[in-house]
Amino acid sequence: MEKIEVDQKYNTEEKVSVIPDKKQDTLENDDWIKDTERVEFINIETPGLALKFVYGSTRNPQKYHLFHGGIYDLPKKVVKHLESCGTPIYTYAPDGQGKMVKTPKGFIPRFTLRSR
Repeated sequence: MEKIEVDQKYNTEEKVSVIPDKKQDTLENDDWIKDTERVEFINIETPGLALKFVYGSTRNPQKYHLFHGGIYDLPKKVVKHLESCGTPIYTYAPDGQGKMVKTPKGFIPRFTLRSR
């Protein structure tokens, strides 16, 4: 966003960059935190261990500490993110010209979140 200022002393125009107030934008964009879902957290990758992570914007980070088997009210975006975390499985297959090419075979999920 640009604003044109006129210098009265020298009668010149100058373009000045105007930075919008980020705090107001952040508060409006953090509405996703209010949309929650009750889930049970299951750690498939390392059963029995807790998971610590930070999710959200840099101005308003949300810290989470989830224990295996615990029931939590989590934002839907966090649930979707955790369910999408996983380890890809690759296999090698011929590409038709005799060369072996790495191709995706599957996906091992790291966490499961059951709705409660």
